[in-house]
Amino acid sequence: MQVPASMGGEDFGEFWRADPDKIKSMIFWVGGTPAERLAKGDMANIPGTHSPFFAPEADKVISTASEALIAATLKLLPAAK
Repeated sequence: MQVPASMGGEDFGEFWRADPDKIKSMIFWVGGTPAERLAKGDMANIPGTHSPFFAPEADKVISTASEALIAATLKLLPAAK
């Protein structure tokens, strides 16, 4: 799915800026909008994570995001020797 660019930000990037040669950084965005709402295609009116109207389907979001983060971690980190 393609979403419009966002000027939203997190202070998370400041950790990387402190020492970009030694600190690796990545932000992992996880959506939580119900599929029925996404299917309507009105992306401009879907509330973001800092909105009081953000209402993710918590059970689906937490399990899917956990699986995705674990898979990414296993792929990115070297295996222990």
